[in-house]
Parts: sequence; structure tokens; C-alpha cells
Amino acid sequence: MDEGVDNHAKKDKLLCCANKDIQHHDHCQVHGLLKLLDETLGVDQASERYAAIPVPKQVRVRRSSIKDAGLGVFATEFIPKNTKMGPYKGVILQEDEITPDADCSYLWEIKQASGASFYVDGKDEKEANWLRFVNCARHDEEQNLEAFQCCNNIYYLSHQDIYPGTELLTWYGTEFATKNLGLSLDCSTGLHCNSYIYVNP
Repeated sequence: MDEGVDNHAKKDKLLCCANKDIQHHDHCQVHGLLKLLDETLGVDQASERYAAIPVPKQVRVRRSSIKDAGLGVFATEFIPKNTKMGPYKGVILQEDEITPDADCSYLWEIKQASGASFYVDGKDEKEANWLRFVNCARHDEEQNLEAFQCCNNIYYLSHQDIYPGTELLTWYGTEFATKNLGLSLDCSTGLHCNSYIYVNP
């Protein structure tokens, strides 16, 4: 195996826990064994009413419980704490392709070691996956997913047990929350400030 490819594969097995320690992607000394949301177990057919892309059977796309948020993702089965989902898929955009008036509702920024950034835009369903339907939490009590970057990909990780009927909610960042949700945030406390974690960009 090419040494560069081998090193990249090793890095891709890493994630950064909320306490900033770097651990193996499939196992963490703090959180224990990480579980993968297995998308090969089948699709949720009820989601086809709203989504043109496959949705794993453990979740369902339907109207969000958040006012004016459109569609959302809800658990149809028990999703245990430390379940990894992803990666988030979409169209790859460079920094110079992002205009000031661009719709960033489905956009994740990928920061590279060089300091440069590129973006993954899940707006186009044909290029995206079901994670595009996960909405932004309005406060800490709602948030049950954390986003993290690993080797140029964005993943979501459940930081608590999620029960059937519960909407999956992550944190999109302060700019999105203030502009799109009208929230006034104090970034001195809460999951919000720790939820987007960068690892081996």
C-alpha cells in the first residue's frame, strides 16, 4: 500500500471527543465503543413521500417539530448514545464559489491543515444524502447530535440516547442560528460551542 494512502487511512480512524482528546474512530476511551448507523439494513418507505433520496430504516423524514423548519429527521428505532452517522454528502464547492448572498442552509465548511477551506453543499437532493434533512437545534436541551470533521468529511455523532419519535437535531453554528433562527447566543457555555469538532483536516 502507498505510504501516503496508508497514513490517510490511519487518520481516517480518528475522531476528536468533546473533551478534545483524540481517539480511535470506532472506539473511544471516554465514550466507549462507537456504533455505526447501518444504512444497509433497508430504507424507510414512509420517507419516500417527502424525500427523493434513500433514508435508512432507523429514521424517518417528515415535517419538523420546529416551526417553519420544513422537513426533519425523526428516529423510528432506538438510537444509542455514540452512534456515528455519515458522512454528510453534497456538491463540493471552493471558497471563491461562495457568494455573499449564497444559500448556506445546507452547507458545511471543511477546514484543511493548510488553512484553506472548501465546502460540502447538500442543497441538491440528487447530490446529497438524508443528513441534509437534520435540522439545527434551538437550544442545548434539543441538541442530540454533534458534528465533527474527520479527513475532509463531516459526520454526526449522537451524544445521548435517542428514542423513537424524537427529532434528530445538531448545531449548525452561531452565524446560522442568529441569521436563520433569530437566536441570541451566549457562547460561554453549552454544547453549541463544542459541537463542531475538527480532526485531521
